[in-house]
Amino acid sequence: ARQIDCAMGRTLAVPRSWGRIAEFQFSDLCEKFLGVPDYLAIAEHFDIIALRGVPQFSDSAEDAARRLVLLVDILYDQSKQMVVSADVPVDEIFGGLKKKYQHDSLAGSEAEHMDEEDDF
Repeated sequence: ARQIDCAMGRTLAVPRSWGRIAEFQFSDLCEKFLGVPDYLAIAEHFDIIALRGVPQFSDSAEDAARRLVLLVDILYDQSKQMVVSADVPVDEIFGGLKKKYQHDSLAGSEAEHMDEEDDF
């Protein structure tokens, strides 16, 4: 595996790479404690990033989902290309989190409505 330099003297293992193309497993980049400096280092070294094994996120995988969004944002801002292989169709990747937040927002709306009724 190739190593790339990151901020503060850290290095990041790149399991597979060909010139300025790199391939990672989702778990390598989004289930570990990585952040902006690490993702910027990837963008600095590679033009095309392939990410394999992106799951459908459940409410317990919120941190990994946030890291994925951060990675996508950084790669987009740096004009890089990303190829994703997911376990589910792309429109279902955030399905579990959508359900959680829809439920939370409905519960919040009901609580607000009950508070308004108490005022009368």
